[in-house]
Amino acid sequence: VSLAGLPAGTGRLFAPNSAEARVQLERGYVNNRLLRMLKGHERTVTAIAFSPDGRRLATASGDKTARLWDADSGAERAVLKGHEDTVTAIVFSPDGGRLATASGDNTARLWDADSGAERAVLKAHKRIVTAIAFSPDGRRLATASGDNTVRLWDADSGAELAVLRGHEDDITAIAFSPDGRRLATASWDDTARLWDADSGAELAALKGHEDTVTAVAFSPDGRRLATASDDGTARLWAMPD
Repeated sequence: VSLAGLPAGTGRLFAPNSAEARVQLERGYVNNRLLRMLKGHERTVTAIAFSPDGRRLATASGDKTARLWDADSGAERAVLKGHEDTVTAIVFSPDGGRLATASGDNTARLWDADSGAERAVLKAHKRIVTAIAFSPDGRRLATASGDNTVRLWDADSGAELAVLRGHEDDITAIAFSPDGRRLATASWDDTARLWDADSGAELAALKGHEDTVTAVAFSPDGRRLATASDDGTARLWAMPD
């Protein structure tokens, strides 16, 4: 289950793995007072994200839908239908105007984050789309897949811009650097890789982990990359100038 975008100090989110597929929004670390229980999904809630302004919440589910909620009232605002398999990841654009989803149906989709209307279907991956990320300026979208590739897309038109090849197994995670110039990926091939986010060229293969690399994260200044792995370690890497 993925949790993302919770504004500082607003509480915690829980997406229980249950048939009821509840999303619970809680505030306060002392008494864990329940604020809302958001019901609507019919299967496991797989991912969750707050909008940048904290006013909306988006959820993804094994019921093949994503849903938009009012984060204050808990009211359901829209049901996003179109995927034909589990929705695996969900993320808001930096300006909060768009929503991107990834799915086991091998596609990613772009949606209007206010109305829930579908804006584009991104088709090219040959297997499950496992991770998705907007560039910091919101102009590009990166998708990672079980087909061992990353693809870069124009976030407005949905046009494919580049295919990043180099990993030898499923890609598990993806992240843009804070300046948007680089992209980091993690994979079942026990490596993380660094890419030029404009050209798609591979800049480095970060080798050292002894099992699947599960997550990647840039430092706020972009000068370091952290990787996490099933080998029980996290590692810090210096980024090239």
